[in-house]
Order: sequence, then C-alpha cells, then structure tokens
Amino acid sequence: MSENLAQIRYLAANYSRLQGLRSVPVGLFIAATGIWVNLPVGQDGDIGAPLVMIVITSLAYFLVDRYYARTFGQVNPTGKERNREIFISVLWGALAFLAFGFDTAKILPISVFGLAFAVAMSIDLLRPSARPSFQNTPEAFLAPILVGVAALLPALGILWWQALGMQTSLAGMLVVIGTLMTISGMIGHLRFTRLLARVQEARNAQSL
Repeated sequence: MSENLAQIRYLAANYSRLQGLRSVPVGLFIAATGIWVNLPVGQDGDIGAPLVMIVITSLAYFLVDRYYARTFGQVNPTGKERNREIFISVLWGALAFLAFGFDTAKILPISVFGLAFAVAMSIDLLRPSARPSFQNTPEAFLAPILVGVAALLPALGILWWQALGMQTSLAGMLVVIGTLMTISGMIGHLRFTRLLARVQEARNAQSL
C-alpha cells in the first residue's frame, strides 16, 4: 500500500518529466543542427534549413504532447510549479545562448555549451521530487558525465569530434547532446509506461 502510494505521488510530481518522448524531437533537432553547422551551407550562415527544422520540431513536439494526453491523460501542475518551470526554461535558454556564443567565438579551449548542458542535467537530478537512482535511471547520471567529459577533452588536445566527421567541437557537441537526449527519451518513455502499468496493477489488486 505504502509503495503504491509512493509511486502515485512520484508520478504526479514528475508526470511531464517522465514522458520521455518529449525529449526525442528536441534531441533530433539539436543533433540535426550539429550536422547542419558542419555542412558548407551551415558555415555560410544560411538559416533556411534551421527554420524548417524548428517548424518540424514544434509540430512533432505538439503531436507527442497530444499522444500522451490522449493515451495516458493529464496531470496539471500547480501555478507555483508552472511558474518555476517557465523561469528555469527562460534562464536556461539565455545561458545556453551565451554559451553557444562562447563556443562559436572559440574564446576558451573547452566547450562552454557542453558544460552548460552537463550542469543543467546534473541540477535537474537535485530536484526534491526526482528521487534519482543510478539503478533506476542510469542514463540520467551517465548523460551529464559523458557531455561534461566531452566538453573538457579539447583542453587536453583531444579532438574527439573529428572521429564523428565533425569539423568543430561545437558541431560535435551538438550531435552528442542531441543523440543522448534522443536515446534517454526513448528509454524514459519505456520506463514511464512500465511504471504506469505497475501502478495500475497495484490499484486493480487492491480493488479485488
């Protein structure tokens, strides 16, 4: 009974975050941006492709949102939680933009953009409702570590992005981050559906 109640509370507090497919369109967009930056057309500053990718990503995110709402229902966050999420999103967007500028200007021998992502993913694990566990969510721990290490390797003279066929560390970092987000999102979705199934089974057993 207590375990079932704890699972329900965990679902309610992290409902949207547990819906891993939401990360897939964003991850694919970030990876595609890295590939675009690596191409001659991207290096020439043509923004036609990014605009198309933004439209496609927005549509895909909307469809994923509708899928979750119709298939699993909705849990509306409180006003305080919603405002907090909006504030964090705006703050993170501004910091990511500045970090992107640092990497584009090649001011430091490391990827500030990658470090910013690694820090953001690590901070997300510190949320009181997150209840992180390497056993339950290994990708949530491995992703920031991998991104952080990749961001620091250029300072040691290790040009790892060349192994991916990328010409710059920024392009390589975008591909790595996008790929990790996509994979983590798929894993998270499978975990989300299994958790819902366990909660439903427990509730059905109690009603008998």
